[in-house]
Amino acid sequence: MDFPGPEVADLANVYTLNLGFLELLRTHDGSLAGANTAAEGVLANLTALSIARADRVAQSPFLLFALAEAEDRRWAILFDGNEQHDLIDEMHRPADAAALLAAATLGFLWELARRNPYAARLVSGASLGWCEQLADSAPLRLFQFAARESNLLAPRLATHALFWEKLLGAGTSNESEVRRSAQLCALQTVLTRNSGERYRPLRAAACRMPAPSLRVADQGRKLPRT
Repeated sequence: MDFPGPEVADLANVYTLNLGFLELLRTHDGSLAGANTAAEGVLANLTALSIARADRVAQSPFLLFALAEAEDRRWAILFDGNEQHDLIDEMHRPADAAALLAAATLGFLWELARRNPYAARLVSGASLGWCEQLADSAPLRLFQFAARESNLLAPRLATHALFWEKLLGAGTSNESEVRRSAQLCALQTVLTRNSGERYRPLRAAACRMPAPSLRVADQGRKLPRT
């Protein structure tokens, strides 16, 4: 079955969110709550990236961070409508940087999943069912959930050091073809982590994804070469 993948504008948003996550890791000095399960060396390597290499890996066609999408019991609170919190009170609660990034990401994925749940599946690494339930959720409830769940964010496949070794190696190359090939290989790894879903169409769609003009999302920044 064929279906449209993410559009160039969607990948530009992924790029911007990835940059936000890498900056969050740096400013939190590796102490981001949800990142504590990362394999030894993963956080150190991410926070040690130069500006140029961070920019390159941020161009990966998927989110470099996870939102605990596989923790079904955690998300059931939202998806099953069992929340007991007062929405107005939650909206007045101060949000930290991690919660703001989580909320922005959920807002992006919600809009994308409503247009194209398969594209949301590709860029988030989540199950198709999770994407469809996200699309059915009320936006304000998503923001409420993100504000309350302070440790949602963590590097994707945080315990898999080899995945990150390859992604932060060839995936940050200044040769565009080498970099794109490594990033698409990493995307296929993300998509095939859960053997319970059918991935052949997704993998084919991943290979057909456009190479976006990601500089549009960050035109004003001049990056040094490494």
